[in-house]
Amino acid sequence: MAYKMNRLYFTIAFLLMLSLSASAQYSSRREMRGVWVATVANIDWPSKPGLTVEEQQKEFDNLISVFKEYKLNTIVFQIRPCADAFYASELEPWSRWLNGEQGKAPDPFYDPLD
Repeated sequence: MAYKMNRLYFTIAFLLMLSLSASAQYSSRREMRGVWVATVANIDWPSKPGLTVEEQQKEFDNLISVFKEYKLNTIVFQIRPCADAFYASELEPWSRWLNGEQGKAPDPFYDPLD
């Protein structure tokens, strides 16, 4: 009798999981499909320090195009890699991974987060 009850519970659990996985297919538009863009040591962006503003922007546009192609809807962008920043800050210097020199703003000036 215990064997039949265990088998019944297993069957019910299996059918429940099957129905939940089938219904999950219909809610894919609500999924978070994301990517992490690492900036420390120029892992993902920019490809190397000291690129011109135009080269940095082109590389980032290319990344965005790839993310769109893969239908990703979330970007986690590392903006403070090493106690420095990829944006203008009164508290932290500009990142050396952006320009090759910590504390040096992009020239011509632009905000990578724009």
